[in-house]
Amino acid sequence: MLVDIRVLESEQKKLAEIWVSCGLLAAVPNGEQNLVAESQLRRLLGLSKDKNRGVDSGPVSRLFADGRDVHISTDTALYASEDESIPGIAGSEIALQMLPKLLDKENTSDHRISNILIDLPGNSYKVATANPMVQKRISELVQRLIDSKDIRSTLFSKSASYMGSKAALSGLLGEIALEATGEDATIVDLMCGSGAAAGAFSHFRRVIASDAQAFATHLAIVQGGGMTISQAHALDERVLSGARGHFELLRGRLSESLDKEMYFLTTEITPNLISDFSDWIKGYPRVGRESFESSAALVDELFVRRKNGNESPYILFSRYYANLFFGVRQAAEIDSLRWAVESIEDGTLKNWALGALICAVSACAYTYGGHFAQPRLDPDNADEIAGQIRNIFLQRSQSVFQEFSVRLMALASESQRIAHPVSTVEGPWRNALEQLERESIENVLVYIDPPYTRDEYSRYYHVLESLVRYDYPKVSGKAAVPIKGEYRFASEFSTRKLDLTLNLHVSILKESLLKGWACLWSYSTGGTVSIASVLDGLGGCVSDIEIYSAKYAYKAQGKGSAKSVTEYFVLLKPKTLAVG
Repeated sequence: MLVDIRVLESEQKKLAEIWVSCGLLAAVPNGEQNLVAESQLRRLLGLSKDKNRGVDSGPVSRLFADGRDVHISTDTALYASEDESIPGIAGSEIALQMLPKLLDKENTSDHRISNILIDLPGNSYKVATANPMVQKRISELVQRLIDSKDIRSTLFSKSASYMGSKAALSGLLGEIALEATGEDATIVDLMCGSGAAAGAFSHFRRVIASDAQAFATHLAIVQGGGMTISQAHALDERVLSGARGHFELLRGRLSESLDKEMYFLTTEITPNLISDFSDWIKGYPRVGRESFESSAALVDELFVRRKNGNESPYILFSRYYANLFFGVRQAAEIDSLRWAVESIEDGTLKNWALGALICAVSACAYTYGGHFAQPRLDPDNADEIAGQIRNIFLQRSQSVFQEFSVRLMALASESQRIAHPVSTVEGPWRNALEQLERESIENVLVYIDPPYTRDEYSRYYHVLESLVRYDYPKVSGKAAVPIKGEYRFASEFSTRKLDLTLNLHVSILKESLLKGWACLWSYSTGGTVSIASVLDGLGGCVSDIEIYSAKYAYKAQGKGSAKSVTEYFVLLKPKTLAVG
């Protein structure tokens, strides 16, 4: 299935090296080996036909050829380009790697047009072709990539910040899946995370999203189809009306703190004000702090709600996260919105309202890069509070009510242009696969985007998960992180044992393949396991492998610098099913 370029015969080795260097063929490093997918290599060898014409030849060659020009087939070649006016698209190398497959499908000798040059955004090559069908398909591909870039820049900015998000690569992911599936296929996003991939897939296929964390599936829902502007307007009015009534109930319990916060936000910032604000923050009664636990009334209030989470008024955010990740008023607004959402009987409308609320909460939070593992505002550090005072006050000036409305309407506007709604199945992955198998779904492509490191995602996004579960968890630490197990998901990937992580990747892929389902697996050079080792572990349950790769930069949570990696997308076809 995988071929080491070093063992190829001389001419094939030369061609393979050219194709890898220009980006037509993705290669996976494995020690000293450079591995390519055998099927993609054979496809390129078949297209080139005359193996002696690897570079700068053929009917589409230009008069003054560049040494980097690459012949692909009898009617198509790559021309080196230095045109910096072409807008770049993250991961656009994948479009180049898809070209041979497209050529193979559209191979024809009926050439009714002369050579046409087509720009590939972000690449240093133009495609020259005399094949009318290829010209049409490439032009459509390029336009979809440009459109997807525009969509992601507007849509995902209205969603939550998320580690390892594929938002920037979602258009290319969609193209790979589009080529690999028929119109009747179902794409299962097994670990949907930010929901960006599920949203991209929903433009052209039925999509089912799953994740071990419930908030992630709601992010996937609101990036799919199924919501209109008129529906969103009615939903917004209903939620805000209920939330405002609930907020008045909370005001009676929080009036002193709300008034105190308003005083700080509307008074000139002086050293004395900063000192008073720091003292207030430090002594504020939140769950897990001595100031809370010493109050019998607050402890009894929490006890009642742990027995019955629907007890009114809702106070989780006001008691756990006020004066930590949110202002007091903001926390009360979140509790009020959550109460109003819970009162919605229609499941689809409730899911959309909750998804929009997750986005709004993520946007209004005072955090490092969108995560909640450590508070950016340390209640016990007066010097840090003083240094951040203007940013803290600016953040607290945001209304969660307003953010909810803005994001719901923006998401609905995008949703009207998406063909398919995103449905969900409860995770984690084993439960999802078992449930989907019972539903006897045919023509399935499982997209698998597992964690690349042992980082515990449930710790980074515990506030968003608590927003969905609303279960008044037992917590620990300054960030009020729920106790792992009963109140917080414990990931199998969070282990230092590389053999366990390797076996886990193999198990997820193998269980999907043995059900007769194709798989599209995302992984990168920054991951903890070897891609080649995982593929070796799949044994005889794979009939074909295709590999696509792209340079990408991940920005760690709370960090200013980005880490450059190569992102791989491995398409695996099961023995029992032919896809694409």
